Amino acid sequence: MRKIMTAGTALALSLAFAGAASADTNTTTFDGFADGSVDGQDGWKAAGPYDQAVVPVAGGKALRISNEVTDGGFAGMPYSKPVAHAAGEGEGMNVLTNEFTIQAPTAYTPGLALSVSPTGEGGSRMSYVRFEDSADGVRVVFRDGTFTDQSIATLDRSIPHTVKIETTFVRGDANDVVRVFIDGAQKARGASWESYYRFDEERNPPVTDRLMWRLNLTGSSALHGNGFLFDDVTSTSSHIDNPAPLNPPVAPVGPQGPQGPQGDDGANGTTTIVYDRGQLTGDTLRTLHARKIKGKQLVSLRASLRGKRLQAHGRTVKVDLRGRTIGNYNLVMVAKYKTKSTGKIQTVRTVRTLSIFRR
Repeated sequence: MRKIMTAGTALALSLAFAGAASADTNTTTFDGFADGSVDGQDGWKAAGPYDQAVVPVAGGKALRISNEVTDGGFAGMPYSKPVAHAAGEGEGMNVLTNEFTIQAPTAYTPGLALSVSPTGEGGSRMSYVRFEDSADGVRVVFRDGTFTDQSIATLDRSIPHTVKIETTFVRGDANDVVRVFIDGAQKARGASWESYYRFDEERNPPVTDRLMWRLNLTGSSALHGNGFLFDDVTSTSSHIDNPAPLNPPVAPVGPQGPQGPQGDDGANGTTTIVYDRGQLTGDTLRTLHARKIKGKQLVSLRASLRGKRLQAHGRTVKVDLRGRTIGNYNLVMVAKYKTKSTGKIQTVRTVRTLSIFRR
């Protein structure tokens, strides 16, 4: 693979020379690695029996990974070298930037798919970007804190592409910002998975210091040796003062004044501006219910809206959207059910999207 010195990598390197107080960075090009498993080479880990190897390519070496072998666990997955100072809400570093290049196989490889995630040791991921080979190129999917897949790009397989995942950790609930860039252009912006750790696992979100390649999608022996090529893998932790939250608070809007007289039509070749003063729809008190499951009894229900815990009464959750601004509001409900016949507990996580729009 042709080595690419991206603008983001150059910035990370320049920050590294500025001192650890500004940034902590490492870059892997694989050129000095031995061929074969990446496990144990310069801080990289890949203890599981997966189809991964450092291989020669035009211009040097790269890391080839496929999902020939899959697993539901995390410990043995491929992990990049961690930065010395992890990033997180309570850390001195509050931004983690991960960057790499990806090259698809020359020919379309049906079933080839994997995800790449900013993570800490042990696989506590904060988002993911998934790559799926297809006949029309490499499809890229982003999953943020709403746990809803977003298709953000389809990549030309004939050339390498640069992917950057920037995670900014902001104090408070549901404030972190994850941005995904492909070839320098921002393709997605969303929440981290911090609310999952706070409300589903009921613990503080973990610190993040590296990348993990997740191989849990259906594989086959036909994928052996036909994986994606990864190179120029850079991780940088840094600090910024007062990072902007994902959803900055909006100043309250006063009552609507009387409508002025209708203006004259604009002359040809000019623009007439029409102000929308319609009423908001959906900015009401909403009532939602956890679903009933035949043969199971509801044991408990937790709910949160944009990371803020809401009170649940039995199966019912009331969501107060009065006075909120236009947009989508994802209600996350985590319900636990007990099977009446066996007593086994099942957890069901549901995301309901509520919207406010102008009529």
